[in-house]
Amino acid sequence: MRGLWVMGFLCVATARAQPGTELEAADSGPSAATVQPQVPLAKVLEQDRRFEEDLDAADAAKSAAGKESGALPPPSVAPRWAPPPEAPDGRAEARARFAAGRAAFEHALEQKNLKAARVALKRLGELARPLGPAEQQTSATAAVRLGSATRDAKLLQHGVDSWLSACGPNGVPACRKQALLALDAPWAPKASRDRLQSRRDAVKAADGCLAQAEAARPVATKSFPPCLATAQALYRKPKDGLMLARVLLLKAQGVQAKDSSTASRALAQAAQSCPEPRCVLLRRRVLRQQGELLMKADNPSGFVQAALHELKLESAQLPRPALLYAKTPELEAACVSYDAQKGVAACHRLEKRMLGTYVFRDLSREQSPTAGIPTEVARRVSDEFSVLVHDCLLTQARHSGQAGEARYLIHWTLRNDGHVDAVHLDRKDADQGPLAECLRGAFSVWRYPRYAGELQHVDQEFQIRGG
Repeated sequence: MRGLWVMGFLCVATARAQPGTELEAADSGPSAATVQPQVPLAKVLEQDRRFEEDLDAADAAKSAAGKESGALPPPSVAPRWAPPPEAPDGRAEARARFAAGRAAFEHALEQKNLKAARVALKRLGELARPLGPAEQQTSATAAVRLGSATRDAKLLQHGVDSWLSACGPNGVPACRKQALLALDAPWAPKASRDRLQSRRDAVKAADGCLAQAEAARPVATKSFPPCLATAQALYRKPKDGLMLARVLLLKAQGVQAKDSSTASRALAQAAQSCPEPRCVLLRRRVLRQQGELLMKADNPSGFVQAALHELKLESAQLPRPALLYAKTPELEAACVSYDAQKGVAACHRLEKRMLGTYVFRDLSREQSPTAGIPTEVARRVSDEFSVLVHDCLLTQARHSGQAGEARYLIHWTLRNDGHVDAVHLDRKDADQGPLAECLRGAFSVWRYPRYAGELQHVDQEFQIRGG
């Protein structure tokens, strides 16, 4: 079905209208509140026809599959709305194989079967490589232990270098310090001891130089200490992507004040130098600084995309409920400008494409400075969260094959904690069933600022026009 329109009209009142309050009731009419027209959510469909096409293609595919299988068509009802589920751990099987490989290594080392331990160590490294920093550090420490057990200085140094290259994303200084301590090998011949000592001293000096330079926050390239070039060369061979990226990020910050375009390229180079999972925090810093440059250049579109890329990196460490409310005030403000340029709810559609879910700001963490919720704040919340209601009504209209106009007057209550309660549809025939359940699930996500005083009640009418 094409050409669906969704429109909303907002009406807010206190439990008992009190003159002088922020949401003072109107003098006449049974509604006892001021009606404020909202921007038609139908523009979402006008400005992004790909959304319709995707839905039509999905409906066609399901219909074709049903015909081939002889299955009955699905009932014409809207599905229940629920926050996106946690993504399944696609690496569970790989982690199980790694655990088995680690057990095989430990058993061989305990039995002093050093030949079998070397074979198990090689396998452990292969299993750790695609997983992440924790498993890679475990593999590296296994190499250090086997190097010490066999008095193999080369294997020991290889294990330490691998350990250094696996530190991150958190606790990097402590991780690197612990790795360097493993280079102490009193059992090794003098030439080997000297080589290990030289390696430890060089890494300690480079790390110390970088830490001091980062703390000083130089504002120009000429402010960098001379030792930084030596540190950069050391991190290149063997390549330590995280430490090298930190040097490049520092240099990008040094040119940022003078030339924003050069700084943007330098920031991109810093992010690209370490695509490993252990560099996720650094890449987030890079994206944050790129976003700041884009906002200074009056480019809200670029800022929104940079901010969502940062959230995408953060989402790997966030549970879905936390991601749902991960929108910052800066991103919220940029989304307003982005929507003004691209169309109503354009920012939400971009969130859905990049993150797999909408992202909101949890205003219930804030306290309203007035008794009750000011009308302009209620309108702001409605504009932000109505996309969820839109999805329920749009799906209902598609599944029901609606061709005419349908109106849904929805009532809800704002609790003092900023959450929504008592969601009802004015049409009794629609107040129960899949659509009502979908809408109640959607409103469970809405968040207003906390407030004192009497409970606020909201009426908002949504119209769906097909054809």
